[in-house]
This record gives sequence, C-alpha cells and structure tokens, in this order.
Amino acid sequence: MLTPTVEITIGDRTFRYCESFVLKSDWRELTDTLELIIPGRFRDRTAVLTVGDTNIFRSGQLVTLKVGYYPFSETIFEGYVKSVQPGYSTKIVCEDGAYLLKRWPIRQTWRAVKLKTVIADIMQATAEAIQADGAIDDELRAGFLSGVSRIGSGTVVDAGLGDLRASNVTAAQILEQIKSTYGLSAYFRGFSFFVGLPYIAAAGSDRPIVKIETGNGKNWISDSLIYQRADEQRIKIVVKSLQPDNSVIEIERGDPTGDTKTIFVFGETNIKALEKIGDDNVVAMKYEGFRGDVLTFGRPTVRHGDRVALFDYRYPGDRSGTYYAQAVETSGGVSGYRQNLTLGAKA
Repeated sequence: MLTPTVEITIGDRTFRYCESFVLKSDWRELTDTLELIIPGRFRDRTAVLTVGDTNIFRSGQLVTLKVGYYPFSETIFEGYVKSVQPGYSTKIVCEDGAYLLKRWPIRQTWRAVKLKTVIADIMQATAEAIQADGAIDDELRAGFLSGVSRIGSGTVVDAGLGDLRASNVTAAQILEQIKSTYGLSAYFRGFSFFVGLPYIAAAGSDRPIVKIETGNGKNWISDSLIYQRADEQRIKIVVKSLQPDNSVIEIERGDPTGDTKTIFVFGETNIKALEKIGDDNVVAMKYEGFRGDVLTFGRPTVRHGDRVALFDYRYPGDRSGTYYAQAVETSGGVSGYRQNLTLGAKA
C-alpha cells in the first residue's frame, strides 16, 4: 500500500498536511496556479495560531509544494502567495514565477529586436523595479530578486520581432502581446521560463516518455477520451512569415472553410518552403487518434509538454498511442492525489 505524502512550505513555515490542493498547469497559459486549503488554526511549536488574527501568510511569500508516495517526494510547484482568504479553512492562492512579471510597469522601445533581447531587458527592468520599490520589506524583496535571478533558466527561441514598444505595461502584458502577435507560446515551470513552440520544453529535455496503463496496480483510473478520424476534421492553416522589415508573407493550405490555425515563422521567403510548413501542419493537426482527458494516480509525475504513452489493455491496439500532455491538473488532500491529463497533439 503506497502512502501519499505532502509537504508545503510558505515563507519560513512547513506543513505536512493540507485539506486539499489543486495545481493547474497548461502551456497555453503564462501562469501555473496553485490553490491550497489548510486549517485556519494550527499549532506552531508550542503556540496555536489563527491565520486571520496573526497575519502570518501574506502576498509575495515564497511557496513550495512537494508530493509523493513515502519515502519518495518531488517538487511540483514553486512560486509565490497571491492571496489569502482566512476562515475556518484558509484558502491560499499561489502563482509560479510569472507572479513577478505582473506587478511593476515597464516603459521601453525596441527597434529590430530579437526575442532574447526583449526577455533579458524586461527581466532586468523587473529586477530594478523591485530594488526601487519602497513599499516592500527586505524579506519579500529578497524572495522576489531570488526568483527573477532564476527565470533565465528556461528556453527562449532566437526569433526576430521587428519593432516593439512597451508603454507603462507589465512584463506579463508584454509577453501576452508577443504571444498574440507572433503566435508563440510563453509559459513557466516554477521559475523556468519558456518561449517558443508549445512543446519546446519537452523537446529540449531528457524526461522519459510517461507510461499510462490500465489494469491492477497501474495508474490509469478513468478517462473521457473520444476517437476522431482524420477525414472527419477540416483544418485551414495560415502560415505567416515575419520579415526583418516588419512585412509579412502569408500563404494558406488545407481546407478553405475549415477551422483556421495560424502558424508564424521568421524570415522565410521561399513560398515552397512555407507551403510545406502549412501542409505538414495540416497533417499534424488532422491526426487520427484520441482527444480528451485521462485521470491517473499521482505517479509517475506528468508535466504539460511531456510525451504520454497510453496502453489500454482492455482494448488491445485500439486505445494505445503516444501524445503530448497539453494540460495537467494535479489535485489531492487527505485521501491522496490524482492527475487529470488533457491530451494534445499526437507525438
């Protein structure tokens, strides 16, 4: 019998119990969010503390969540407290490293700039704003600066963005503008930051393919999978090639009346090459296979972007295949924990 464990660190306090937690992670979103429910009263050494009276938790404190099955555990979230709602049960809402990019405005103009330069500049501007903010105390300032110094540990594609202007907006708003304008994904994993294709993190990592299997002693609990045939899908791909002078070369492939998906590339001028990109994406998005969610036990850990190999031995050959995890919702509490995986493209 596996014994589930949980360890929550908020500021300088550590808890090995919670009523419940829900962690939502999706490559389509900049921010991973964690919602913790803990008792409103708890014992700290010899004292009994009430959250609403003592103000021991506050926005900006560092948060770490570790879960596992005894004796093994793994960190699945790092970030900051966003808000605290005291009560008989206290709700603490947390955000990952993206929290740091939502507080301080930036003003800057770039000409013919590379994406990596923009990222470096907004991180530097955020660090300078933290240093200059007289409304935060030394504890929070140290935690914020520590987080900003770790943000550069992810992967950022080397793309040209042309001209870009930030007029009194936060770094997070700049990133959302880049996402919508250039068709790139931007997301965090803890403090590791990724900008590029949706599954760039998985492609650049050494994480193994995660096996999800039915049967006794396996990890597949239930699912809402629906099988779709390729010939039942209508997809139109628009490929936009962004040029150094900010002009755009655009081509369309696939079904003229299908659901439109836009693909952005940088600097490509060869029409044949752009058409091939469009044709390849039509094939990839019209894959024949499953769509939907799979509910699993807490191990092995799945992160969005991971490759997930499904093995449903109840229907040999029919319900197997390897997919990317588009989103993962991890939840748990006193009765253990689960992962709900939303399948993405076929790997």
